[in-house]
This record gives sequence, structure tokens and C-alpha cells, in this order.
Amino acid sequence: MSSHKENSSSDSDSFNTDESENNDEIPEDVKNARDQWNQIEQQQEELNTKLETKKGVGGVVIDRGSPITFFDARAFLVDESKEVTCKVPDLVMDPPRCFCFRPKRNMNAVTTWEKIYRISKIPFNEENILHHRILNTLHSLMTGCTTPPARKGAHWETIGFQSQDPITDLRGAGMMGLLLPLNLFAKFKVLSKFLIDTARLPEQNFPIMVVLISYTKAAIETAGSTDILKSGNSFESCWERLTLLFAGMVYQLCTEWRNEMLDIEHDFKRFDQISNRAKSRPLATIEKGIQAQKEDDKDAPNIREDKETNDVNELLMPVK
Repeated sequence: MSSHKENSSSDSDSFNTDESENNDEIPEDVKNARDQWNQIEQQQEELNTKLETKKGVGGVVIDRGSPITFFDARAFLVDESKEVTCKVPDLVMDPPRCFCFRPKRNMNAVTTWEKIYRISKIPFNEENILHHRILNTLHSLMTGCTTPPARKGAHWETIGFQSQDPITDLRGAGMMGLLLPLNLFAKFKVLSKFLIDTARLPEQNFPIMVVLISYTKAAIETAGSTDILKSGNSFESCWERLTLLFAGMVYQLCTEWRNEMLDIEHDFKRFDQISNRAKSRPLATIEKGIQAQKEDDKDAPNIREDKETNDVNELLMPVK
């Protein structure tokens, strides 16, 4: 009887040892992937209890993982901004040339500024499916991953947020901290790639989203304290001025970062220097944004050709 127990114990110990050895043989990246998928599944279940799905065109179900275009995101946030009741600072206009004649106010610039400022005061709402869609679409544009990421996790640090909870970085910029970067990645394809490639340079990498949110704040401040919006004759043209200012800062950063071989350990002040330059010389920064836009327009046929080539290659791939 004693011998049987010893054998049983021995068999049991042997089995546990084998299991342990098998676990040890699992690659670390596979373990991390499993943990991440479990985390995504758990958070998805929790979020689904809070977020109601909606029906889109043709009855398509819209949930937090559904991508959203920049224009739809902006339209929804502009509409949501009407509920923001904060006091909007007066927009800076040209000073009067004399006491007799005051310059006519550009109401397109004024109303655009009010919308920009109010969106910057909208905090991320965990129960707002639109806010989740904007955040997840931005992640998808930056990584190429179409699977909705977990609400919190190391994957947010990978694209340059300060922590595993990206929302903590939005203080001071509100939903504009996601909307302007979304605008950049949706419209400026060449500049977006230039940014990601620059931020990932060996020995020169820097946190993309931290920088973009900082430049969002600078763009908002510049829009309100200078007259860059006054030349716009519509909401769209005024918004474009803001977009070009933002893109100009990004373009300058990437160009100088590469050409001067900068790195974050020794040259972190350059981020602020560029935003301060934009505030003091906004028109020069906008010109850099226009330059980036021209390069994007020039490369657009190549981007379309590459996409068509990739589509053809995918069609020609043998079925496994």
C-alpha cells in the first residue's frame, strides 16, 4: 500500500514537473499575447455593459470598435460642444487703427474659435461610444491594427502616451487632444509616416502622442491669441488654418530631429522651442504646414498606386 502511494506521488510529481517544463517552453511573447487577449476580452465585456451599441446605415451595428472618419468625429464633437457652458475667451483681432473706426469682426473666425475652445473642454467620457471610437480609430491609424485595443494597457505607451491609461494625458486639451492628431493621420499621410518613422529612430525615439497633445495645446493657444483665423471665410477654411499650424509644428520637429541628430535625453527642450516658435511666428509655421501638405499631394498618386499594388498582390496570393 505504501509502495502504491509512493508510486502515485512519484507519478504526480513527474506530471507536475512536465507541466512546469511545458510552461517554461512557451515563448515570453506568446504569454504576453495571451495575457493581452484575456485583458481585451475582460475589458470588452465590462465596456459592453456600459456602452449601448447603435445601428448605422443598413442596420450595421456600431460599437466601440467601429472606426470613424475624422469629419464624422469632428461633426459629433462640434455638436457635443454646444452643451459645454464654460466662458470662451475673446478671440484676438486686429487692434483698431483709430478710435473712430473699429475693424469689422470676422464672425466665421469667432464661431470657429468658440467651437475649438469648447471641444478642448470636453473630457473623455467612459460611457460615450463616440469617444471610444475616436480613441480606437487613432490607435488603428497609428499601428495598422484593426482589433479594438483594451481600454488600458502597455499598447498605449507603445504609441507614445505617458501611461497605460491614455486618458490621463488629455488634461488641458480635452477631446481636441485626440481630434487634431486624428486629423493629422487622416489627412497628412506622408507627414504621418514621416512622424512615426522619426519617432522610432534608434537612439532618437520619442513619445508621439505626448508630443502631439502638447502641440494641440499650443495650437489652441495660438489660435486664440493671434489673428491666424481671421483670413478664413468659413468654418472649414478657419479650421484648415489650425490644422496647418499643427502640421507645421510636426513637420518642423521631424525635420530638425533628423537633420540635427537630436535625441530626447539631450534635446527634450526642442519640443517646447518649436511650439514657442509657432506662438511667436504662427504664419511661418503655417507655411511649413502648407509645405507638408504639398508633399502629401505630390505623393498621393504613389500612395494610391502602392495600395492598388498591395490589393492585387493580396488577390494573387495562393489560398492555403
